[in-house]
Amino acid sequence: MGLDSYHCVRFFSAQGCCQFFYIYPLIARRKNAVGIQKNWEEVDMNRKSAFCRIKWFSISQIALLIFAAGAAHAEPEYSFSICPPQAWSPTPEEACAVAGESLQRCDRPEVNHFNIFSELVAPGACHLKWQFTETGNPNQTPRDWGLNLLVSTREAAPESEVPLQDGMCVANPIIPATGEKYRVEADWTDSSPSPLSFVRTYRSRWADDASRMGGPLGQVWSHNFATSLVAYPSSAPVRVTIVNSDGTQRVFNKLATAAVWTAANSPDNLSQVSSGGWIYRRAQDDATLSFDASGKLQTATDRSGLVTTYL
Repeated sequence: MGLDSYHCVRFFSAQGCCQFFYIYPLIARRKNAVGIQKNWEEVDMNRKSAFCRIKWFSISQIALLIFAAGAAHAEPEYSFSICPPQAWSPTPEEACAVAGESLQRCDRPEVNHFNIFSELVAPGACHLKWQFTETGNPNQTPRDWGLNLLVSTREAAPESEVPLQDGMCVANPIIPATGEKYRVEADWTDSSPSPLSFVRTYRSRWADDASRMGGPLGQVWSHNFATSLVAYPSSAPVRVTIVNSDGTQRVFNKLATAAVWTAANSPDNLSQVSSGGWIYRRAQDDATLSFDASGKLQTATDRSGLVTTYL
């Protein structure tokens, strides 16, 4: 078996040396098994010689190895929210930019906030200042206020997509990459050419998501009419998240000097219209979804041009 047929997972030891564990399927003559041949081989990788230590692993060890390799690439998220639920962002800069969004939610209802300004003064500190007045006192002079906020961090949960191929789920069903229980229940479908249906989706990880608000079906269930759009901040947004009804998300970012919204590792397309609403084109099924300025789904157009309007 040649080197090209190996799959490599790299680890770094405490001494700074590299160990390469090459994992490939072995079909034993006496029984079917997936194993690792025990041997020493000298290989040429990146034009440098390295010794690869190959040894046997059990199936459970291989699964643990793959899980650990994926966990090592978890990306951190940051938040400067004043009160829960916290809004999480991929960078401290973006987290600081949206810190003022929580002011109205966290303060007393009669307090009006304006001229909100935020500045990242250190990687872990955001300075937030604003002016405010109180309802019922129209003649008062606006007062200044400010806070120095310390960053909160967490590891972002891996973005788990709905399996699109046979074999990506195991019994029950479970998504092997995350250990999450995932279930789809179609309660009703009519017999028209473009059928109207009601489909529920269950995802077990939603139970531990403090930022997820419970809907009409509870916290761990969604349905096929629950697609939404969230823009941060609401005025002059720099990040937009599309939350599909099955729990998958598309995060679009926009540079201050660019007019194009882009999503990492996705061919989906997002654009903002003059009314403040949004047009989202989903590559997976060629659907086009329109949202109003508040993020509420307005219409969904399938690849054949049939339109579903939401009231």
